[in-house]
Amino acid sequence: LNKIDREKGAIFNSHVDGKKFYLSPEESIRIQLGLNSDIVMIMDECPKKTNDFNVMDWVNDCYQTLNDDFNSPKLIAKLFELHKVVSEIKSSRKNIDSKNLILLKKYFKVFYDEILGLNKNYSKDDNQNELLKLILELRKKERDNKNFDASDYIRDRLIELGINVSDK
Repeated sequence: LNKIDREKGAIFNSHVDGKKFYLSPEESIRIQLGLNSDIVMIMDECPKKTNDFNVMDWVNDCYQTLNDDFNSPKLIAKLFELHKVVSEIKSSRKNIDSKNLILLKKYFKVFYDEILGLNKNYSKDDNQNELLKLILELRKKERDNKNFDASDYIRDRLIELGINVSDK
């Protein structure tokens, strides 16, 4: 029987030599993503078998608020209400089964990230990548037009920012 250490993760014994090794939730996700898994199993917590929170009722309420002339303030209020429920689940005052936990994480991401667009890190990274592509495209255009002063200026400024640019 394998054990869970709250600090280190799951504890396993090697079937070859009996040596113990640990698998953290983060390492588990990294390995699964590295394998291009279609379904990634989380092990950040062990969900209960009972359920005190019906996720689909919450999801339906959220969609009803959106159908009310895309009432995003009410949707944000629903997300704040969810915070209270999640706190109660984390403190063991309420339980959620594994099926509802998966649904909760999925639909929270849908409402928070995709519909409301509140995940700043996602859009910020995308914008930075696009800006860098644009700057490199402009630099290439200047080089093609033999405007080496502008091309060199762009290269030098990028190098100052820690972005290495090679002239091929």
